Amino acid sequence: MKKMTLIFLCFVILRANGQGSWQLIPNVPAANFDVFSISVVNTQTVWAVADTFTALSSSLVGTVPQVLRTTDGGATWQTHRVYIAADRLAWDIHGLDELTAIFTSNQFNLTENKPIFKTSDGGLTWKKIVPPNNTGGVFIHFFNSKEGIVINRNKASTTTDGGETWSLVPASNFPTFATDEYNLLYTTGNFVGHFGDRLWYGTSKGRIMRSLDRGNHWQAAQVAGPDENIQSIAFSDSLHGIALATGNINFNYPISLIYATSDGGDTWTLEESAPLGDAQVVTAVPEAKHVFFFGTIVESNDSPSFIARTNNIHDPLAWSQLPPDSVYINSFDFHSPTVGFASGASRKLEDRVNIGNLLFRRKYFYKWVGTVLSSDEVLNKKTSKISPNPAHDFLKIDFENPNNGKALMLTITSTTGQIIFSKETSKNKLDISMLSPGMYIIKIESDQDQVVEKFLKY
Repeated sequence: MKKMTLIFLCFVILRANGQGSWQLIPNVPAANFDVFSISVVNTQTVWAVADTFTALSSSLVGTVPQVLRTTDGGATWQTHRVYIAADRLAWDIHGLDELTAIFTSNQFNLTENKPIFKTSDGGLTWKKIVPPNNTGGVFIHFFNSKEGIVINRNKASTTTDGGETWSLVPASNFPTFATDEYNLLYTTGNFVGHFGDRLWYGTSKGRIMRSLDRGNHWQAAQVAGPDENIQSIAFSDSLHGIALATGNINFNYPISLIYATSDGGDTWTLEESAPLGDAQVVTAVPEAKHVFFFGTIVESNDSPSFIARTNNIHDPLAWSQLPPDSVYINSFDFHSPTVGFASGASRKLEDRVNIGNLLFRRKYFYKWVGTVLSSDEVLNKKTSKISPNPAHDFLKIDFENPNNGKALMLTITSTTGQIIFSKETSKNKLDISMLSPGMYIIKIESDQDQVVEKFLKY
C-alpha cells in the first residue's frame, strides 16, 4: 500500500455557473493508470478503480487493477494493487462505505466467468466472487448497503446481502439482444443512469435498456440509429435524463448526439442545438435540478478539450465550457451539489510520461469545491426533514425555511413508481396510518422548490 499526502497549493480553477470550481489533486492517479470509474460514498469517502489499459494494446497479460480510496474528502489517498484480479481489466466500482467496495472485471473472451472483487477492509484484502452466467463483467450498482445488481449485455444478477451471493435475473425478463449487440465501453465510466429504483443503460445498436424495479424486469427502446452506440447515460431525477451517442466501433461523431427525456425514458428527443463537441461521458448532480456535466474528447492531439456544464439541456445559452485545456475527462461522480470528483487524461503531446520505456498520457484527478448551484438557487433552496423515520401513524414535515403559509403538494409513491396519493396541505403533519408496511417515496413541493425522500412505514 502507498499513501500519498496531497498539498493543495497547486490547483486549477475552472469557471462555472455556480459558486464552485474544480481543484486539481496532484499525483492521483499515476500516469500509467486510467481511472475508469469513481464512486463517491459521502463527503469523506471516495473509491476509484484504474487499469493500465493504455499500455497493453490487445494483451491483458501482466495488468493488475489498482483501487484508490480516500476517507478524508480527498486530502490523502491510499492505492492498492489487486493482484487477485491480475490479467483482467476492472470496469466499474461501487463503494458501500469507507471499508467496503466491489468492482467488476472482464477479459473479453467467451471462456472466462467474469468475476467481481470485493473488499471489506479498505482495500487491504480482496475476495473473488463469481455471479452466475458471466454477469459480473460490466456494470455494478447498489441501491443500498445490501441490495445491488451486476449487468453484462442482456444478463443481470442481483444481491440482497451486500454482494456475497447473487441470483440470476431470468432471461425471459430481458429483451433479446442481437448477436453483435454489446455494451461498448471504450475508456470511460458513467455507463449506467440511475435514480431511486430505476436503471438505464445503452447498447451498441442505439437502444436503451430500462428497468423500473431494480433490474428485475427490463424494457428496450430504440433511441439512436441501429449503428450508433449509446455510451453514457445520466438522470437528475426519475424523469429527466441524458444519453450520449458517440458512434460505433467503426466511427465517431465530430459532434456527439445528445438525446434527452423528460418522461423517464418513455420518449427521447435529439437535442440538435446543444453546443457540445465529441463527448463520451455525462453525469447528473444529485439535488441540483437538471444540472449535468459532460467530458469531451478530441481525435487529434493538442486540440482543445473541456468540461461542459448545463442546467437546461434545451437552451444553448445555459451551457458553460470549462477548462482544463486538452484534458479528456472520462469519469465523474457527484454525491451532492458540493461534493464531486472527476478523472481525465492529457491530450498534449508534450505531456507524456515515460514509465518502463512506455509512454503514457499524464492523468488528472479533480475535486469539486463549492457548489454547482447559482446564488439564487442557494438562497431559494429549501430542505425538509421528515420524522419519525421509520414511521407508523404519521409523518411530521419540517421546512428549514417556511413556505410563506402556502399549501404544499405532497405525493407518495411506491418504490416502483406507483402513485399512492397526492394532496395539497398547509399542515406539517401527514396521516399515513392507511399505508401498508413497506418503503415509500414522498415528494414535497412548494412554489419554489421540491424535496424527495424515502421513508419506511412499519
